[in-house]
Amino acid sequence: MPDGLSSRPSFGTATVIRPQTLEGYAVRAGFERFEVLPIEDFSLFRFYRLVA
Repeated sequence: MPDGLSSRPSFGTATVIRPQTLEGYAVRAGFERFEVLPIEDFSLFRFYRLVA
């Protein structure tokens, strides 16, 4: 994250992103739909689908 803050503009997003934050980024980037995928075998990870 420190390198991500070295230039402006920067949001300082680290490796853990809350779903609401990612959805906000997706909307601003022009994606129409945001989904959390129901993948259960990876308890430490969450998978998303962004649809343009």
